[in-house]
Amino acid sequence: RLVSLAALICIAACLISMNLFVRANDAARDRPLPWLFVAATVFGAGVWATNFIAFEPGFPINYDAGLTAISFLAAIGTVWLGMSVVHRYADPEEGGAIIGAGIAAMHYIGMAALRAPAQLHWDAGYVLVSIAIAMTFAAAAMRVSSWGPALRGRLMAVVLLVLAIVGLHFTAMAAVICNS
Repeated sequence: RLVSLAALICIAACLISMNLFVRANDAARDRPLPWLFVAATVFGAGVWATNFIAFEPGFPINYDAGLTAISFLAAIGTVWLGMSVVHRYADPEEGGAIIGAGIAAMHYIGMAALRAPAQLHWDAGYVLVSIAIAMTFAAAAMRVSSWGPALRGRLMAVVLLVLAIVGLHFTAMAAVICNS
């Protein structure tokens, strides 16, 4: 049930944030900031919630509150930066790559916040591939979103953002080596 809830939150956050991002692009040139901030907040919070809801390792865990808060802020801040780059400089690939890096930063900071009765180690190859997946799919999503306000482009962007999040998450979790 938690994975289903996480999937619904992920899809809803991507859909809502893409609609808000289109609004930002349609806003008067001097008034996109509120739309970009809300779009980034919805997306960042949705990605963050998806990451934390879906994770159940099968043993008791806790989280460091400070690092957990930093992971939340990293998601929102980097997504805002990436969306701003797309909007202001018309550079969807670079802005999307920043968004993908933000998804990865949120995930790995969140995992660093994890307190468990085990030592976590990371396979560097999987870590790099997970980051590349997030950055590539998010860049593609922002490229597609630049097609304009058409529903087809928005829905394709949502699918690509979901793939960025899911691709990062599952590849990153394959990178975890747990020693008790």
